[in-house]
Amino acid sequence: MQDYPKLNRQFPRSIIILLLVLIIAYLPLSSFLFALKNDAFTNYFPPKFFMSESLHAGYLPLWNPYINYGLPQYGDMSSGFWSPITWLIAGTTGYNVYSFTFELLLYLFLAGVGVYLIGKMYKLLWQVSIIAAICYMCCGYMVGHLQHFNWISGAAFLPLCVWAYLQMAHSPTAKNILLAILIFYFFISSAHPGIVIAAFYFFFVLAVFTFLSGKKEAFIKIGYFLKPHFFLIGGLLLLSTGMIIGYADILPFFVRSQKIPLQSALSNATGVISYLSFIFPFATVKNDLLFRTDISMRNCYIGILLLPFLLNVLLSSKTQIQKWLLGIGCFFLLLSAGGIFKTVAYYLLPGIGYVRLNGEFRIFALLSFVVVSALELNNFFTSPSAQNRKLYTVFFILKIICCLAFGYALFSVLATKQSILYASLSDGGSLSNNLKLFLDGLSWYDTLLAQSVIQFAILTAGNIYLKKRALNFLLLLCIADMSFATLLNVPFTGVGKMSPATLQRIFSGSPEGVPKPELIPILKIAIPKNYTAVTGHWSMYNKQIGVTEQVAYPIILKGMESYFLRVENGDSTLLAKPFLFVSPASGAEKIEMIQYSGQAMELMVTTNAVSQLIIQQNAYPHWITS
Repeated sequence: MQDYPKLNRQFPRSIIILLLVLIIAYLPLSSFLFALKNDAFTNYFPPKFFMSESLHAGYLPLWNPYINYGLPQYGDMSSGFWSPITWLIAGTTGYNVYSFTFELLLYLFLAGVGVYLIGKMYKLLWQVSIIAAICYMCCGYMVGHLQHFNWISGAAFLPLCVWAYLQMAHSPTAKNILLAILIFYFFISSAHPGIVIAAFYFFFVLAVFTFLSGKKEAFIKIGYFLKPHFFLIGGLLLLSTGMIIGYADILPFFVRSQKIPLQSALSNATGVISYLSFIFPFATVKNDLLFRTDISMRNCYIGILLLPFLLNVLLSSKTQIQKWLLGIGCFFLLLSAGGIFKTVAYYLLPGIGYVRLNGEFRIFALLSFVVVSALELNNFFTSPSAQNRKLYTVFFILKIICCLAFGYALFSVLATKQSILYASLSDGGSLSNNLKLFLDGLSWYDTLLAQSVIQFAILTAGNIYLKKRALNFLLLLCIADMSFATLLNVPFTGVGKMSPATLQRIFSGSPEGVPKPELIPILKIAIPKNYTAVTGHWSMYNKQIGVTEQVAYPIILKGMESYFLRVENGDSTLLAKPFLFVSPASGAEKIEMIQYSGQAMELMVTTNAVSQLIIQQNAYPHWITS
C-alpha cells in the first residue's frame, strides 16, 4: 500500500506526461496539419455543426431540417445531443474543424486519465499507472476508430466509469454516488449505443465481482451493497429523463428499431487473424484479403511492453481481480470476433442483436487486458518472485516471433517484388500528396518488415530495463513504443491528406445561422459535387431544405425511405417543387416566409382556390399547424 499524499504529488507530473504523449503520438491531429477523415466529417460533424449554428442564432436545435428532409435532433443517438460537452462547445466557440478536433483530443486525454485513476485506486506505482494510461490512450481501438467520434467518446468515459463505480462500491458516500451518477451520464450521453449495450453486461459482471469479494456477513452485505446501487440507478435514470424520452420518441419511426438480421450482425468483426495486431499493429493497415474486415476493426494493440505481462498472467497464478478481468476481457474479445460466439449471444443476450459492427466490443477486452497487465507489471517491481523466469521466457519467445516475421517478410519482398523498394513514385507536389503516394505504395510485406524490426528493438531494450529494475527508462520506452505505433497507423485509419485550414474554408461557405430557406425547386438547389467525399453531402450545410438523393447518415426515418423509393422509381414530381408549395396549383399562389427557426415557421399564403399547403419534411407526430 502506497502513501496517498505521495501519489497526489505525482498527479500534476502525470497529467503533463499524458498531455505530452497525446501531442506526440497524435501529432498529425494535435499539430492541426491534417484533418480527420471519412465518417468524422461526413456523419458526426454535421449534427454538431447544426446545433452550434442554431444556438448562436438563438434557437433550440430540436429539429434538424437539412439532413434528408429533417430529423428530430434530440433523438439522434449518434450526434451526442444530450452530452454536456457537446452543448458547451456548441454554445461557446461553436463547432468548426478545430473545435471538433480538439473535442476528439480531449476524449483521448480523458481515456488516459481514467486508466491512470484506476491505477491510483489500486495503489500502483505512479510510473506503472502512467504506462497503463498511455497504452490505453494509444491502443489499437483508439487509433483504428479516430473517425468514429462516439466510439472514441464512449471509450474515453469507460475507464472513468470503472473508477467511479469502484470508488462508490468500496466507499458508498453521497459524494462518490453523485460522482458516479455524473460520470455514467457523460458516458451514456456520449457513447455509441452499441457501447452502452455492452457496458450493461460489463458492469453487471463487475458488480457481481464486487459483491462476492466483499468481507461482510451475507445478510449485512446485501443491504450495504444494494443501497448505493439503488441511488446510482435511480439518479442516473432521473438525470437521463430527457434522453430516454427523446430516444423513445424516435424509435417507432427509426429504421433500426428492430433487431438487425443475423448476417448483418456478424459483419465487420475483429477476427482471429486480427490478433496479429497484438504484436504487429502496423501490419493491419494492408492486405484486406487476409483480414477480411474494415481496417478500423483490426487493431488490438496494447503495447509490446505490456503484452509479455499479459501472457505471463495467463501462464502464472492470478489474483481474484485478474481472474475476473481476464474472464470478461476474453468474453468481449470472442464477442468482437463474431462467428458462433456472437450468434449465440445474438439469440440469448438482450440488446446484442442490435449491434452491427462487432469490432466495437473489443474496447472492453483491451481495457481489461491493460489493467490486468498493469497489475502484473506492478507486482514485478514490488514483489519479485520466481515467476519472473517465465516472464523473460515470454520476452524471448516474442523476439523469436519478430525474427520469424522479419525473415518471412524479407523473403516475400525479394521473391514477389511487392515492396515500396520496387515502386516508382512520382512527385505528388505537396507534402501531403507525396506522403499519400508513399503510404499507398507500401505493401503488406513492407509493414510487417518494418514492424518486426521496431518490435524486436523495443523488446530487447525492455528486457534490459526490466533486469536492471529501471522503471523510469521502461516508461520512456513505453512512450516511444506507443507513439511509434500510433504515428504509423493514424495516416491509414484517422487522418486524410487535407489540412484543417482547407477543410474549414469549405465549411465557411455555409450560410451563417439558420436563415430562411429559398423557395426554389429542389432540383435547382446547387450541390457542389467536389465537396461530398470530404465533408459529406453539401445539403447538410447549405441551409436549404431538400435533396434529390438519400444522404448517407446513421439515422434513417421510415417515411424518408418511402420518399426516396418514389424518386428511385422515376417519380420526380416532388423534386420539381420547393420544400413548401400549394396543391393544387392555379398559378396565382404566393408563399411568403415571415419567420423561420428550423423547427417552426410563420407563413403568409395567398391563393385563389381551395388548396393544401404541402411541407416537404419527414412526417413526425409533433408537427402542429395553426
